[in-house]
Parts: sequence; structure tokens; C-alpha cells
Amino acid sequence: MRRVILLLLLFLLNSLATASECRSKMGSCYKPLISGFPLEWAAELNSSAGRLEGSSDGEYSFINNHLFLGLETSLGRNRLLLEPALKFWWKSFNPGVTGRASIKKRLGLRELFYTRELAPGNLTLGLQSMRFANSLLLDERIVGAGLQKPLPWFELNLKSGTGSTRFGRMGRFCANRHLYHLYAGQWPSEQAYVPFETGFVAAAISWQPGYSPPEVVGFETGSEDAGTTEDFGGEFGDEFGDEFSDANFSDLDEFGEFEAEATEASLIERTVNNAGFIFMSEFGSGFAAERYYFGPLLTLKLPAALELQTELLYQLAPEEQLLAYRVQLYRDFFWPNCGMTTFDFNYFGTAPLDERARFRAAFSNLFAGELLRLNTGDMPLVQLGVRYRCHELPLKPMLHLSGLLQLDHEHARELDLHFKLSLYKRMQLHLFYCWVDTRPLETVATLARAELRWTF
Repeated sequence: MRRVILLLLLFLLNSLATASECRSKMGSCYKPLISGFPLEWAAELNSSAGRLEGSSDGEYSFINNHLFLGLETSLGRNRLLLEPALKFWWKSFNPGVTGRASIKKRLGLRELFYTRELAPGNLTLGLQSMRFANSLLLDERIVGAGLQKPLPWFELNLKSGTGSTRFGRMGRFCANRHLYHLYAGQWPSEQAYVPFETGFVAAAISWQPGYSPPEVVGFETGSEDAGTTEDFGGEFGDEFGDEFSDANFSDLDEFGEFEAEATEASLIERTVNNAGFIFMSEFGSGFAAERYYFGPLLTLKLPAALELQTELLYQLAPEEQLLAYRVQLYRDFFWPNCGMTTFDFNYFGTAPLDERARFRAAFSNLFAGELLRLNTGDMPLVQLGVRYRCHELPLKPMLHLSGLLQLDHEHARELDLHFKLSLYKRMQLHLFYCWVDTRPLETVATLARAELRWTF
């Protein structure tokens, strides 16, 4: 019996190697497969085409397609989600010369996990997308377990699992590396190829002023990524509110102290979005040595509707001790006629305590740059972005301009332009243009890509 279970597990992990990184919108589209039967389904088709010029392999065109199918069943507080995927792509270095073209297809899994809803909180087991929303340490597709438990004053998150370059977000067959890359060795990984050779255990505790645990109301299928939990608040955008007012503490009576405490709590709620502390251990035969990371996270609401996110991590590893930190400043501008504009600034940096120390977080994915896809090992990095979107206009247009600057190593630079239109119900058209300048290349590289996403 043990041999049968082991063979099934190995077969499952082998199929995972073909899964895609891209996040699906199917979570909001699940519908009953048969009326009165506890089984729901959804599907999504992603189709893209593009051309890359200036890479070390020369110029080439590509076509890529992903077809996702989602099946979900829920019985009481128990939920099982299965999302198989089929992808096929075509790539040609010299269009018109069939001998240089390649057509490939793969069948795999995007998600396969079981969730038990607690009172409150949830426990998740299986192949899933794990992340600590605002942390540098974890954003990866993992085979493992996650526990999210709201407490009276805090929220506790425990996660553990194994990763692999076979099914990770930037793995051997995942993300965009099968379509285009700029040069050999562009995306090194700290994870092993064989599952269970690299693993982790992580814990995070977060505090949000005025937070109270939600009541258990059953499962919802409206998340963008079914296997992802937002542990530290997710996206920015909360407005600062009214200006602070001075409290009058004169003539305190027996209720004066209570009123002062209430005013103080109100000030905290206006300035502190959330605060937390994170710990993570990476271990396994795939690592040269066990590594530990720990440190605080803090999100503040500043005047002028600004929001500031900070994180400071200490990396404890043999001969590679360092401090890693992240600073993000965010601001939304709402226009009276239509839409909103978002300005975003990010700085990712390190302060080595040992000579030649480098940030080694193996399960992190920054995805910095549409074409470069730089990660924590490429820090220090600076990102700037401005995004305009208006849902009131026909087709709900969105325009995003972003820039990336690497301050060390290859001194890479990237400019990205992203335009999106909503053509039909749950159908979106995305247009990308990227410009990259980096030391490993002899010339500037450019990428033009169009992508159609349809969820049904």
C-alpha cells in the first residue's frame, strides 16, 4: 500500500512540472455544474502572441495558449478544489523556416488542495499558491499546508511546504521562461529540481487596529487566486481621512481617562494600517546550509492620503548574514469625472554584514519587470509606476507605465507600457511593450506582446 501511495505521489509531482505561473480569474466565476449537486466549475483561456528582439538567441516570435478548468466541491466547512491546465506554444527564431520552429504542449495542474474552514480561520493542504502578502520571503507555488487563524487581537499564519523548479512560479516549465528569455542563466533559483529537497517553515503574526475576527459564513469563490491568502492587508489605497484634531484633556472627571484612551485608539487607527512580525526557516539537502529569516513589517497611513509599507529582515546563514529591507510608498488620486491614478514607489535593498553576503530567500518572487523578472537576489532595486484606470468609460481602459532600475550586479534597466481593455464579460485584452538595457546583452532588447484572457 505504501508503494502505491508513493507511486501516485511521484506521478502527481511529475504532472505538476507542466503547470503555469499565471494567476487565474476563475475564482469569481464558479457556477453549478448540475443543479442541486454540490459541484461547481469554471474555465479560462489565455492566448498570447509576441516578438522579442535583442536577446542573446537573436530575434524570434512566439504564440502561447493556456486552457484552465476548475472544479470545486464544498460540503459544510470542507472544500476541495482541482484546477488542471493544458498549455501549448509555438516558437520560431526564423519565421518561415520550419526547421527552426518548435511546437510543444503540456498537461498539468495549477491547483489541487483541500480546505477546512475553522471557527474562524482555515486550514489548507495540497498544491497551492502561498504568500505573505507584503513580505519579501514567500510568494510561490508550494506543495504543503497553511493555517490562518484570527485571534482576538492578532492574526496568526503558519505555512510549511516544499518547492521545486519543476512546478514553481518561475520553474523550468512555468511562467514565461519557455517563451522568451534574454540570456542564459537569467533566472537562477535557490530551489532544487527534486521535490522535498528544499522546504520551509514560516510563521507570521499581524495586528490591525480595531480588528475583530470575522464570523464563519461559509466559503466564497470570489478571490483572484484561489490558493492565495492576503496576510498583511493586500493592496494599498485606504484614504487618510480627516486631519487630526487636538484632544482637550482639561477638567478630567471620572470618565475623562476613558475618553482619552478612546481618542488615542482613534489616532492609532488613523495612522497604523497593520503591523506584524515574520519568521521563516529554509532547510533541506538542496541547500548548502539551513537559513533563518525574521523581522518586523509595518504599514502606515500618512498625511496627503499616502500609505507607507516597510519591512526589515535579518538573514541568519553561515558567512552570509545581512539585513534586507523594503520601502513602498503609494498614493491614489481620484478624479471627479472619471477614474483614478495610482503612483507607486518601491525600493528593495540590502545591508551585508558579511563580505559577499547575498539575500538568499528561495521562495520569493518579486517579478520585477515584465521581461527581466528580477528577484530578491538581484537587489538593490528601484521601481516606479503610474497607473490610470476608469471603469466608467466603455471598455474600462487601464494604462500602466513603470520603470525598473537595478543599482548593482548587471545594472539592468527596464521600461514597461501596459494597456488593458475589457472587451466583453470577463474578456480582457492586454498589450505590452518592454524596453530593456542590461550588461549581459550587447544591444537593447525589446518585447511586444498581446494577450487575450477570457474567463467563462
